[in-house]
Amino acid sequence: MPDKPLPTLDQKHQTVENTATADELINGESADIGLELEEEAPDSREVSAEDFNKQKILLAQDWSKLSGVEMPEDLDFGTMDNEQFEKTLYENLMQGVDAAVKEIGFEIDQDLLEKIANEKDPEEKSALQKQFIEGIIQQTRCEDEGGKFKDRGDKWAYYPKLIAKNRQLNCSGATMIIGRILEKAGFEVGVGAVHRHSVSVAKLADGHNYYVDSRRRNDNLVPLNDEDKPAGEYSYREMNNDRIAFKKVFIIPKQAGDMKVILSNSRVMRESHDAEAQRQTGTINPNIDFGDLAEKLFSKEYELYETEEWQEEAEQVEAKHDIDAQLAKIRGEKFGGLTGDQINSLMEELKKNGDQIYQYCNALSINVETVKLLDGLSDNAKEYAIVTGEVLRNVLENIRSNRADGEESDEYKLALEKYKFALAELKSELSP
Repeated sequence: MPDKPLPTLDQKHQTVENTATADELINGESADIGLELEEEAPDSREVSAEDFNKQKILLAQDWSKLSGVEMPEDLDFGTMDNEQFEKTLYENLMQGVDAAVKEIGFEIDQDLLEKIANEKDPEEKSALQKQFIEGIIQQTRCEDEGGKFKDRGDKWAYYPKLIAKNRQLNCSGATMIIGRILEKAGFEVGVGAVHRHSVSVAKLADGHNYYVDSRRRNDNLVPLNDEDKPAGEYSYREMNNDRIAFKKVFIIPKQAGDMKVILSNSRVMRESHDAEAQRQTGTINPNIDFGDLAEKLFSKEYELYETEEWQEEAEQVEAKHDIDAQLAKIRGEKFGGLTGDQINSLMEELKKNGDQIYQYCNALSINVETVKLLDGLSDNAKEYAIVTGEVLRNVLENIRSNRADGEESDEYKLALEKYKFALAELKSELSP
């Protein structure tokens, strides 16, 4: 990782990595998961070749409403096979991404790219590549932190036209933008499919593949293990980082990954009762069956979600984020009535006294000495420490109960992973 820290998504104008936002601190919201990406195939139905061709034509006719770039008028989509159809739409989609990158004003450091091209030493070249990637990630931040975007993003900001119009990004949009910039800069890039999230995977000059996640404010460029492991018709690489919920990153070719996300998210958006989702899909032909198109064109991706490897990963990610859900509920009940100023004051106090609060929350039991750690704190800070500590100690009890089945049992290992992840998240929240 480069030495220079990235600005955070905190409410304040700081340049400190690893800082939580008010919503994340009080509500326990995770940095890992954005829009809940579709991971189940739509209900399958028999569709004739003729009807499927009609669906492809309808999609092509309205594709520019997603890409933001008009299609050439002389294309005959009805005669294209699936491969050519996908390629044609993808090329138009990338034109839309290029237009969004230009409109938003991304700055591509050509001097740095020249240094990368001229550097012969793999380690030095890799360090320069990381610097370039971090610079692009920085630009996906909010304007308040020196980035290019209005705010952290609407959950539907996954397609170029809306990204450029509203200057917002979700995880899918960020993956598409970053992947395209890196691809044009000469990087080998794929889409990293992880449970209910989307990231890029970039191969650097040191020979390693890296997890690239601009939605995190720390650990957003992490090396993956070098061994490819099979999962369906794809493969995954493992990642060892206690601060990130994901352990497996499934690597999908960029074209298939970007296109599948557009279609499946469009299906989810259309079926949502969210007012903004309804407004966006209201301009698109209601006869387009995004689910059927996604399933027929990207069956391999849906089959991936059915593999044992994906299911095991999804289970362990959900287990870790179960702690976030518990904290969100409890903290919402305790602190939901605080004003903005009170929240800011509490955040400052928690960070100022982060070490003693962490020690209290991480204590194995409550006794006189443990309680002394909270001396001098405000009632709100004490309440934060007490409720957080209670949740963590419940996780510990789960570890103890599962240990009876043996330390090699899957239940014990998962409980231990949950606890380690919870502690890492807590330390991140309390970092000044």
